[in-house]
Parts: sequence; C-alpha cells; structure tokens
Amino acid sequence: MNYILRKRVHVSAIETSQIFAFFIDIVHNIYYNIYKEMINVKTSNYNVRLNPEIKAEAEKTFAAFGMNLSEAINIFLHKSIMEHGLPFDVRTRVPNAETIALIESIEHGTERLYGPFSSIEEMNSALDAEDIAEDSLNA
Repeated sequence: MNYILRKRVHVSAIETSQIFAFFIDIVHNIYYNIYKEMINVKTSNYNVRLNPEIKAEAEKTFAAFGMNLSEAINIFLHKSIMEHGLPFDVRTRVPNAETIALIESIEHGTERLYGPFSSIEEMNSALDAEDIAEDSLNA
C-alpha cells in the first residue's frame, strides 16, 4: 500500500502547531488510503442507534481528520480485526480499598473535608495547619 503525502516538511524548521498539522495530514492520508481500498469492495449497511450529542461530538472529532462517521467506523472495525478484539483497553473504574474507605468515612462524618480553596497556596496552608494540629495531638 502506498501512502502519498501532500507536503514535505523539514521538522527542524517548523513550529509545534505546524508539526501537529503535519501529523494530522499524515493520519488523514493513511486513513483516506485505507478507506479508498475499502470502497472497492462490496459494502453492506448496518443501522446504529446513537445518542445525538455523542454522534455530533464524534462527527466533529473525525472531521478534524477529514473523515466522516462512516469512514471512522470502518477504520475502527478494520483495526478491531487486526487486533483480534477492541483496539483499546476497556476497564471499569473501580476505586481501590483506600479510596473506598475514605469515601465511606467522609459520608459518615468521621473524616473532615477541606475547601473550597481559591488557590493551591490556600489549600496547602490548610493542609499544613491540619498536619501541625495532628502532630501536636500525637506528641
């Protein structure tokens, strides 16, 4: 498969935003060439129910790469086949035992909450004062 870049760039002589645009251009070209090859094969339709807000956000995201939603879904499916599964890690966000214990102690009123703070310095001062108070109790 040949990938054709639309522009040549000397990385040492360009700004960060140009580097980002360059890589977006590369990604777009790769995806476009993959999609072009997919067009040559027979296609079938599949209807998907989507949350309209999620669909609009996804369309906006993929438009930045020069793709529509159908192209992005086809790329996702091809990548899933290459990976023999989802092309990203899927996990639930379960807090660890220490975090669960802290949440429960806050809910039961046995742990103090701090804040709100208007700055990091204010937060650090409050936490330092609490540490000093705890140290004097333990001494």
